[in-house]
Amino acid sequence: MPFGMPNPSTESYAGSESFVLANVSLEASTFNPLQYSDDWSYGLYPHPKVESVTPGSGYPGETLNVVIKGKYFLKAGPDMPGSSWSLGPGITVNSWSLKNSSPIDNEIQACITVDPGAAQTSRDANVTACFSYYNITYRRYMSGVLDSAFTVKPLTVTLEGSQSFSYVEPFVVTIFDNATHNQVGSPINTLTNTTGTFVISNLTAGTYDVGIKSTRSVSEMEFNVTLSSTAVVDFGTMRVGDCNNDDYVTISDRTLLYGAWGTQPGDLKWRANADFNHDGYITISDRTLLYGKWGQWGDLTVYP
Repeated sequence: MPFGMPNPSTESYAGSESFVLANVSLEASTFNPLQYSDDWSYGLYPHPKVESVTPGSGYPGETLNVVIKGKYFLKAGPDMPGSSWSLGPGITVNSWSLKNSSPIDNEIQACITVDPGAAQTSRDANVTACFSYYNITYRRYMSGVLDSAFTVKPLTVTLEGSQSFSYVEPFVVTIFDNATHNQVGSPINTLTNTTGTFVISNLTAGTYDVGIKSTRSVSEMEFNVTLSSTAVVDFGTMRVGDCNNDDYVTISDRTLLYGAWGTQPGDLKWRANADFNHDGYITISDRTLLYGKWGQWGDLTVYP
């Protein structure tokens, strides 16, 4: 008897071992592994070989089609419990099938969803194949692994304020659960670029209410915002005039503006938060902007 094959009179490999990794199974295959002598030399069962996963990454909440290519994904023998595969926790398999270019060269075609709470890390692709000899009595389970084959990437969301910026502006971003209105995490401090755009990373995909505020403007909110890998949220033009950063435009702000009247950077009474038009001077132009928002308040003051 060839070396490595079970002796039907003394050995058996029966049952369904606990290390089968996924709860999805391949359809039955009927090829005879022993006819491929180069790969099944001396009757040894080869391990599945995972060669690639395409695409190799996805975002939380994203649904995508993936192809896992390799060798020896098939199972041999009728009515076998089948082979299985996994991309690790946090990946939901919507549908999948096995495609064979030959009994040796295989690929798994699957539609998956990266769970919104999936850990944003690299994970291994693991394929476990079940082979039989002497019909279904003798079974062996063997696994093949491709390290760091698929990565759940941090979600990046672009938030836009005024499109007429020519300066960098600090903002605080606050995110709320759309259903419960509870705040999600801590407020995020960020800076715009000179076009009024800032990018927030490491968010979990989902539907939220999002508020932003700068030290010169009252807060703005966008509701029912679906954050995904391509989300762009436009908050429009910010309402400047909040000199004391209390999220209202009132007499207190006017008092601070007049206290800095006529100053520029370097002057003793200079107040950057009163320079609403960012021209480097506290003048009638800034007062005009303040009066244009007189008596207004930020969205965050009345949320939810």
